[in-house]
Amino acid sequence: MRLLPGLLCGLLLAPPPPAAAQTASQDSILALARRWLGPATLERLQSLRAVAAVKGPRGPIQTVIRSRLAGLTRFEQFDDRGPLFIAGVGRRGPWTWSVREARADTLSAAGASVITGHEFHLLVAYPERRWTPRGSARLEVAAGDTLWRLEFTDRLGAPVAVRYAQDGRPVDLLLVNHSGAGSPEVRVRVFDWPADEPRLFRYAVILHGSETWLYHYLMLEPDSASTAVFEPSPPVDGPKRREREEGCP
Repeated sequence: MRLLPGLLCGLLLAPPPPAAAQTASQDSILALARRWLGPATLERLQSLRAVAAVKGPRGPIQTVIRSRLAGLTRFEQFDDRGPLFIAGVGRRGPWTWSVREARADTLSAAGASVITGHEFHLLVAYPERRWTPRGSARLEVAAGDTLWRLEFTDRLGAPVAVRYAQDGRPVDLLLVNHSGAGSPEVRVRVFDWPADEPRLFRYAVILHGSETWLYHYLMLEPDSASTAVFEPSPPVDGPKRREREEGCP
């Protein structure tokens, strides 16, 4: 997979040394992060539609994820042949849609955690809306950078974390893969921030064992669809609506 020059430089971090003694409240660090992201970003995150061109070990795909701060999510993935995976979290809980059988089914807790784990833009700004906070924030040093580490537990009780630069800029997410396939450890590095608001990153790199996935966000926009889109249904962001890789507006 060809990546932009230097994108992966330093992404594979060695295990961090022991945390520094300095701590702070999670609320204060999240407030710092939200100030850095800016109010225009937060307005979009109330209801966001994110479209990404994805390059990975099994070829190019497109991912569309719709997030509502209140807890609703819809996740769709396509390749050139059509839908690969359609699932969401609606008002009655997690679901998945079988394209072949044209019907809905209940999604497992592990599957729901995978969907939540792709809501990167929401997770770096409002992690407490998807996860349960664990204690205070603490400083740690990773690859020469001093970062704030905020720890949480995911919906299956596993430890996850978000790390921020000292000015509040989100740096990465440390997730757990509950699917049973591959390494349980997942790191998501977020970068390529616009100079002006809204500050929504354009790239994410997922490091999962020996696999690397590059997400290039082509569209980041407020999601004006009704809440009905978060209920089980056939694809709503299918190939006919696929955006070309021209970058975010």
